Amino acid sequence: MKNGSHMRRIGGDKYMSCFSHDNYCGEITYNGQRLSFESAGTEDVGRLAEMYADTAIHAGNYRERFDLSGPNCFEKIGGMFVVHSEDSILKELAGNNSFFAVIKDSCGKIIAILWVSRSDPSFVGFDPDFSSALPEARQREISDALRDGKVLYPREVIVDPEHRCKGMTDVLCYTVFSAAHANGYICSLGEVYKVCGYRIGDMIMETDMLNRGGYQTILGMGGRFIGAFPCRRAYAGCLEVTIEPQVFSLWYDEILPVLKQSVYDCGACVQWENQA
Repeated sequence: MKNGSHMRRIGGDKYMSCFSHDNYCGEITYNGQRLSFESAGTEDVGRLAEMYADTAIHAGNYRERFDLSGPNCFEKIGGMFVVHSEDSILKELAGNNSFFAVIKDSCGKIIAILWVSRSDPSFVGFDPDFSSALPEARQREISDALRDGKVLYPREVIVDPEHRCKGMTDVLCYTVFSAAHANGYICSLGEVYKVCGYRIGDMIMETDMLNRGGYQTILGMGGRFIGAFPCRRAYAGCLEVTIEPQVFSLWYDEILPVLKQSVYDCGACVQWENQA
């Protein structure tokens, strides 16, 4: 089944079933390459942790990552402050709250990751009408979805440097959100960070750096900016960073047609396995 085909509807625990290793999998034909997508397993933990470590911002590289003129600046490629280790990834995989959707190249190497959860501590007590940017009808829908457990939370996206700006994020999001929508989920809530300042030792710096890549990706797929959470601090060793989470809603009935077109435009063709 190709782009736009309906995903298999799964009974029982929808979340765990529709994103299990057996049900969430398939192939991607892209510029003559045969890639695959699937739910990561314990055999993938080492590569997942490696990609997190490569994306991390810490005391050893913060000068480069916060240099607005540099190619690896946070504004251009984003970055992580709280980073998964192999142990924490194994813990996530062993639970029933999260999964890691991945794209692998023809050699089986992971080149893109999307970490998704069915709950996110940042949204505990979330008030869906906290922003007038969310229409009243959508406020009611999201209240019902939150009550019924029909909201997914995309937590982080990581793409291998060699594959950035080639549509991998849109392709991966298309597969995940298509599977979610086919199994009763109606939307996602997510964050993009703005760095307001940082401190290391006695040095305190005020900044105004937005993860523009993430921001533009979400807006480009049809996401709605609905406001910002209060600033909070993240710690990476002796580096203390003040971040302001920018909050977005992603309504599957709105974004899936956009993502489908984006997948087509970048020359990719998605084929699902294990269809009913």
